[in-house]
Amino acid sequence: MNSYFLENGDELVIRMGVHDETINFSHYLTVHKNRNDFYQTDFNSIITKELDNKNKLFLIAKIDGKIVGYVRLLLGMNPMVIHVGEAFLAVAKDYQNLGINKLLIKQLISWAKETGFIRKINIKVRVDDKEKVGFYKKMGFKPEGLLKHEFYSEDTFYDAVIMGRCINPLSELYFRKNSTKHISSYVNKKTMAD
Repeated sequence: MNSYFLENGDELVIRMGVHDETINFSHYLTVHKNRNDFYQTDFNSIITKELDNKNKLFLIAKIDGKIVGYVRLLLGMNPMVIHVGEAFLAVAKDYQNLGINKLLIKQLISWAKETGFIRKINIKVRVDDKEKVGFYKKMGFKPEGLLKHEFYSEDTFYDAVIMGRCINPLSELYFRKNSTKHISSYVNKKTMAD
């Protein structure tokens, strides 16, 4: 559990979520459609499944005992992508622009680094939401591609930009070093054969 003081003086507590709390927050998000661009009617069942899933992180942000936001990270189940997590972030409309998004993402990145095996975090953002795209860029995420018709809201499809951030710089060095070693051993064998 971590505690922060926001610019408006409120104390924000970020900690692991539990079933009852997150389900109550999902009801709040469903009732208040305008809070952000993440709206799903079956959110309760999604949260319940994710809280039972061991390959995830689910953090909640609370002010005065009330859940005002969350960040969740789902890891790949396939061994080829288990080092990659997909992040989802939401902050209730009344609590946006207080720095809660930034604190949640920082906490997520810190946790990912501590695991020692998460190497990358991906997040999807609506292409037309320039403010969020800019926010994630400031947090070290880079645009990696475009997904057509990825989001659906109020009878409209929206494209998404997929953004990624490598978490463990040592993993980047490891892959570069090993790929270089592989290439150099190939070059050495080729040179000896000539």
